[in-house]
Amino acid sequence: MGWIYNNMRIGILACFIFCLVYDGQAQQKADSVSYDAHIRVIARNETDQIILRWAPTAPIAWKTANEYGYVIERFTISKNGIVDSLSPERQLLTPEPIKPWPQAKWEGLATTENKMAAIALQALHGNNVEVTVRESTGGGMGMLMQSEQEQMRYSFALLAADVDAEVSRALGLRFEDRSIKIGEIYVYRISLAKQREGYHVRSGAVRTDPMQLSTLPVLQQVKADFGDLTAKLSWDVQFMERFYSGYKIERSANKGKTFEAVNEEVFTGTYNEERPGTLYYTDSLPENGKTYQYRIRGVSPFGITGPASEVVSGEGMPAISAGQPVITEVLVDDNKRNEIQWRYPEDLQPALRGFKIAVAPTAQGPFTLLQEVRPGQRTFRHKDPATVSYYSITAVGENGEEVSSFPYLVQSEDSTPPAVPAGLTGTVSTDGVVALQWQANTEADLEGYILFRANSAAEQFYAIHRDPISGTSFRDSININTLTEKVYYKLVAMDKRYNKSAYSPALELNRPDLIAPSAPVLTRVENTDEGLLLTWVPSSSLDVTGYNLMRHSGGRQEVIGTISPEATTFLDKAVKTGVAYRYELTAADDAGLSSPPSSREITRLPVETSGAGLSWATITANPGAGGITLTWEAGDEQPEQVIVYRQLGDGPLRQYTILNGDKSTYTDQLVNATETYTYRLQWVGANGIKKKLSEPKTVNY
Repeated sequence: MGWIYNNMRIGILACFIFCLVYDGQAQQKADSVSYDAHIRVIARNETDQIILRWAPTAPIAWKTANEYGYVIERFTISKNGIVDSLSPERQLLTPEPIKPWPQAKWEGLATTENKMAAIALQALHGNNVEVTVRESTGGGMGMLMQSEQEQMRYSFALLAADVDAEVSRALGLRFEDRSIKIGEIYVYRISLAKQREGYHVRSGAVRTDPMQLSTLPVLQQVKADFGDLTAKLSWDVQFMERFYSGYKIERSANKGKTFEAVNEEVFTGTYNEERPGTLYYTDSLPENGKTYQYRIRGVSPFGITGPASEVVSGEGMPAISAGQPVITEVLVDDNKRNEIQWRYPEDLQPALRGFKIAVAPTAQGPFTLLQEVRPGQRTFRHKDPATVSYYSITAVGENGEEVSSFPYLVQSEDSTPPAVPAGLTGTVSTDGVVALQWQANTEADLEGYILFRANSAAEQFYAIHRDPISGTSFRDSININTLTEKVYYKLVAMDKRYNKSAYSPALELNRPDLIAPSAPVLTRVENTDEGLLLTWVPSSSLDVTGYNLMRHSGGRQEVIGTISPEATTFLDKAVKTGVAYRYELTAADDAGLSSPPSSREITRLPVETSGAGLSWATITANPGAGGITLTWEAGDEQPEQVIVYRQLGDGPLRQYTILNGDKSTYTDQLVNATETYTYRLQWVGANGIKKKLSEPKTVNY
C-alpha cells in the first residue's frame, strides 16, 4: 500500500506541476498558444531558505523579461505528508516584478576586482558588445549584426550569472525564499509579468522539499600530465554539468599544506571533441623539478563552491623536444661494422629515459629498431649492415615524449649499376596524358628511375624530370597539336651511389591524331568522250588512307566513293549531257579525320561530230546600246537550233541560251561594264546531232 500511495502522490504532483506551467495563457484564449521560448528553473534547498535560479531560453525572451520583470508564485502542495493538489495554497512572493538592477546600482558591484559583474553590466546596459563580421553594405547584414549583438549580450549575461551569486541577483535571475517551513513541499512557478505582443514565453516551475537539503558532489577522475613548465589537468564532467557551471583550480607548492587558486575567474571549460565528457585546463608551472599538488572544486549556478577533489601531484620536466639528436658521424671498420655517433644536449639528459637506434632501407622507412640504449650513451655499433642504410636516433623522455634525428645515409663501396628496367609499357589519352608503368627492379640500394623521351627513335633522348622516380609508374604530358605521329620513351634505373643502368628498349606510342590531313588540290575537270576527267594534286599528309569524292548536281549530292591514296585522277562516266556538276574532293587519314574539301565546277558537253557547223561573223560590244551583239554564218547546212555558251572571266563555260536555227545574230544584254566575256556557238541538227563548238570569242565590255 505504501508503494502505491507514494507513486500515486508522485503522479499527482507531476500532473500539478504540468498544469502550473501550462495554465497561464491557455485560460485566456480558446486557441492553443505557440510558445517561442520558456523559462528554466532550478532550486537549492538550504536549512533556512530555498534559493531559486532561472533563465529564459532565448535572447528575445531575456530582453522581454528585463523590460517587464518576473513574477514568482509559491504553491504549497503538501503539509506534513498530506497532499492538497486540488486547491493548494498559493502565495505571490514578488509584490513587484523582479527586474535587473538599474545601471547606477551596479557601481559598487561592477569593479575591477569583479570581472564577471563588469561583463554582466556591459551585456545589460553597455552600448555595444564586440562582434566580428565581414564588411557589408546590405541591410541584411545589419539585421544579422543586431541579432548577433543580442545573442552575445544574452550569452555573456547568463555566463556571469552562473558563476557569481551576487551578479545573478543583480541580473534579476535569483531569489531567496526565507519563509519556508519544514514539513511542507512547494512548487514554484516563475512567469513573465507581461507577455510581449506576438511573442510568448512559457512559465517555468520547480518542485522542492525543504527537508531534502541540496549537496554538491566531489569531482571524479581528476588527472594531471606534467610537461615542460606545464601541468595539463583533466576531469570528468559527464555527470557533473547539472551541478556545476564553472570550476576553480587550486595548486599547492608546499606538499598540500596550503592551496591557492590558479585561475582568477571561474573556469567554464575547454572541451576535447575526442572526449566530450572531459574538461581540460593547462597551468604554467613556476619551475621544473619541483612537486606540485592540484585539486579542483566545482562552482554551482547558485555561486556555491563544491567540495575539493582528490589531490593529484607531479613535477615539471624539460621538454626533450627542445633538443634533437644529431648523428655526427658513422665509421665503417674492416669488419664491415657501422659505428654510429651522435650528440644530444647534456642539460636535457635528466629528462631522458634513453635512446632508440633504428635503421631503414630508405629515408622514408620503414625503420626497424636495432636497440634501446641508456641516456648517457652516444655510440652504437651495427653489425652486418646492408649496402645502403638509413640510421635514426630517437630520444625518449621520461614522460614518453619522443624526438628523432634526421635520417643519416651510410653506403658501402659500390660501382655495380642496377639491371636494365624491364616491362616498360604505356598508353596515351586523347588529351595528351601518357600513363607509363614498368616492372620493379630488385636491388636493395635502388634510388629510383629516370625516364627519357624523344619524338623519333633516331633522335637523342632527353630526361623528362629532375628527381628519380621512386615508384613504378609515371604520368607525362605531351603536345598533341603536332604533325609528329609518334613519341618514344626509354627508362634507366639508378642506385643510391648514382650508378645508372643501360637504357631499356625504346617504347613507341602513337600520339592521338587531332589534326586533319591537308587538303588535296582539284586542279582540273575536263570533258572527254567517255565522261568528265578530274585531276588533282595529292594531300601532303603522310597518314592519308584515301580520297573521298562527292558529286553535286541539281540540288542533289552523291558519294562517288573512296579513291586510293596513290591516285591523282578519276574519270566520272555517270554524267549527262548539258548538266552542270560540282565536285568536292577530301583526304581521309588513319584516324578517320577528313581534310577541308577542294571543289571544281563544269558542265557536261555533248559528244561532238566532226566540223564546227557555225563560224563567227562578228562580235561587237555596244555599251551605249546596252549589250554585246554576236553574228555568225551557218554554211551549207541550216541548223535546227543554235546553242550559245558563255564564260564570265575565268569562270566555267556554261550553256547560256538556245536559239532557233534560222537566227544568225543575238544580243546579250545581261552584261556588266569592265567584265570580260567569252562566247562559243554550237550547231544542232533536227535529229539532235551536234557539231563541234565554234572557236571561242572574247570581248571586254
